[in-house]
Amino acid sequence: MLNKTLQVLAFLLLPVTMLAGLAAAPLIASLMLLLCMRLYSGSIYSIFSYKAIFVFLLWSIISCIWSPHSMDSFILIIRVCLLVFAGLFIAQNINQIRTQELVVTVIQPICYGSCLAVILFIIEYYTHGAISTTARNIIGSSKSFFYLHFMDRGCSILTVFAWPMILHLLNSNKQILAIIFYAIVFTILIMSDSLASSLAFVCSGISFIILKISNMKVRILILPAMLASIILVPILAYKQDPIFLSDKYFHSKASAQHRLFIWHFVSHEAVKTPIIGRGFDSSRYIGDGQVVHYNNSEWSVLPLHPHNNILQIFLETGVIGLILFAALITSICLHIQKLKHSNAGACAFACLISYFCIGMIAFGAWQLWWVATGVFAFVMIGITTNDKSAA
Repeated sequence: MLNKTLQVLAFLLLPVTMLAGLAAAPLIASLMLLLCMRLYSGSIYSIFSYKAIFVFLLWSIISCIWSPHSMDSFILIIRVCLLVFAGLFIAQNINQIRTQELVVTVIQPICYGSCLAVILFIIEYYTHGAISTTARNIIGSSKSFFYLHFMDRGCSILTVFAWPMILHLLNSNKQILAIIFYAIVFTILIMSDSLASSLAFVCSGISFIILKISNMKVRILILPAMLASIILVPILAYKQDPIFLSDKYFHSKASAQHRLFIWHFVSHEAVKTPIIGRGFDSSRYIGDGQVVHYNNSEWSVLPLHPHNNILQIFLETGVIGLILFAALITSICLHIQKLKHSNAGACAFACLISYFCIGMIAFGAWQLWWVATGVFAFVMIGITTNDKSAA
């Protein structure tokens, strides 16, 4: 019964989130809860081997003390911790379950569900949201209209989850299907309104190809590149001129223009308390209703979050948090570098790069559905890496 429930939830995950992106948090949480129940006899102490994650989360908890709304921030970080700890528990004890059983109950249903999600995207795209609009009308929602960006979250989840599924196809000696799957996902991302997902999928795809061609020899360059990004993003955001860049390069992209103004504001706010930051999840309370005017547009200087995970961590947890985040990224990269099979290593790095790149452009670092996406993607990588059908 438990396995059957896992199969159903895994199959529904991507189709449902393609139509309602916020559904990812409860669906992924439910999947991880079922896997934890399946692993009830596992060792809880094994999760403490991930010291970098614990130290980063501990500092985030401490920073709640000086957050504008300490209790709200504390509740959120506890929910984030529960998701992360559940993922670590599963990852450390997953070998208790036969790999083939996990593939059948989790990976394969998600693969089939991804195909359905692609079909639903195409239907929504060409019918201008017929399915989601009809559903909203049935439940009496006041938002009985459709914009393409409604599917941005679903596209981003698909972008990250694509790599565990590509790894599964490669391990099953279905290289042609893996290439076709990448091409299909890339096509719908180009059609979508999610520029972040499109760019992330291109970057991760290029990284995957380079890693495979070099037989993983260039993997040592990925960590320095990511650490350089963590250092440079706050500096570049502080130095850039949003008006000049908007006029010269992004005159037709309002969303890109808005982000430039957000990043400029956030970087200048961050340097006011550079060491300890403004407190966990304080982004939503900063800005005081301030707006910026550009041409005929009026935008909030900081709408809920900075739309850049690095800047959000810097603003909220300061240089200390940024250093601990860099240590966390270092720990993840070193862990991936230990993977023996090139398919597993290349797909794991591509998955990390997809998540990292999307986080640099869109979504809040602590949105539960986004945290759940990252955690569960690497749970899937772990399951598929142990697949005995690996070549």
